[in-house]
Amino acid sequence: MIYIFGCSVCKWFWPMWPDWLKAYGHQVRNFAYPGYGSQNVYWNLVNTLDDIDKEWCSYDEVIIIWPAAHRIMQWYDQEWVDTQDVRGFFPNDEGRIWFSKEPFLGMYRTHPDYPKSLAHGIIENINLIYQTQTLLEHRGIKYRMAFNQNQWLDVRPIYRPEFQLTYGDRTRLNDGERAMAQHILNIEPVGKIVDRIDWHKFIGTVDDPRDPESDHYQGIWEFFISKKEYVMYKHDTDHHACAVAQHDYALQKILHQDADQGHLRQLSLDISRDCMSMEIPAIDLAGEAESELMLAQYRTQLTQHGN
Repeated sequence: MIYIFGCSVCKWFWPMWPDWLKAYGHQVRNFAYPGYGSQNVYWNLVNTLDDIDKEWCSYDEVIIIWPAAHRIMQWYDQEWVDTQDVRGFFPNDEGRIWFSKEPFLGMYRTHPDYPKSLAHGIIENINLIYQTQTLLEHRGIKYRMAFNQNQWLDVRPIYRPEFQLTYGDRTRLNDGERAMAQHILNIEPVGKIVDRIDWHKFIGTVDDPRDPESDHYQGIWEFFISKKEYVMYKHDTDHHACAVAQHDYALQKILHQDADQGHLRQLSLDISRDCMSMEIPAIDLAGEAESELMLAQYRTQLTQHGN
């Protein structure tokens, strides 16, 4: 069994890399969900770890894709929500958010009027990676990790005057981001945690963990934009990597196989073409981790052609 934790780069309306793993005959439980931050990933792992322990076999594996550092989640309670008068920020009128059944009690994304700093997000990510490593190694659970996108990029969305995503425009670190990375790495306790992380568990070649442009910091986003073929099949407005990029990531990066030889690659190309102008459905912004999102026609195609 492969247990997967992450955000929408692991679960979307067309087949993502975990879906291709399943189509190639691997058993998969996908605990990812769109909008998750690294805090969701960590607490979701904590919440399911006992079940994973009960089912664990020596050939099982946990794979974690860490979301972008700017996507910071925090714990809320109704007193804070009412004091700040921000009920309208939450995704539903009943105050249902993650990890709690009580109204307006639980985890949700940080309110844009109360943002955290970029440094806070990056350091929080580093700390959560180390906490997760410690937790999994204590349990004797085999794991691998990767990033959604290089965590040193400043891809915070713009909220005013209009909401605008920025991560789709970024491919390389600029001078300011390189300088920020070095300043953060020079913070003594942060540097010690970076040195204690087992970077060999990360997907990619480990060069120097203190080099913010090292290969192991490159994520699915960098994989997507690295090849003209993938970019050609990009959705008209949605920035998620297309089905063929997801297929190739599953085979090349996860299974260490030649993606071009995969018998489902032509299907991934066909789905990529079909998805380019599809309407993106509405999503429950506080949905359950194991909810199914992939459209029914693609599930059917993967079932018919898979294994």
